[in-house]
Amino acid sequence: MPATFVPAYLKSEHDACMSGSDLFAFMHKHRKVVWWDVGFRKDPNQDDAEPGYVIFGDALDQWKSVLEDLNLSEDL
Repeated sequence: MPATFVPAYLKSEHDACMSGSDLFAFMHKHRKVVWWDVGFRKDPNQDDAEPGYVIFGDALDQWKSVLEDLNLSEDL
């Protein structure tokens, strides 16, 4: 599911977005400190999502190790 991640000081402004247009405008306004990512939740009612870069980062690190072990990496 798409998710947005914001610093704590922008949480109330983020939560005040009532529509997709509001959220898009918010994301553009604060584009240097907020981001879109895939969010992973075990429970749909859970407030916080684990960012995709955390989940996928672990898998990428493991693949990097495999490629290095096989001498197939080029300055990864």
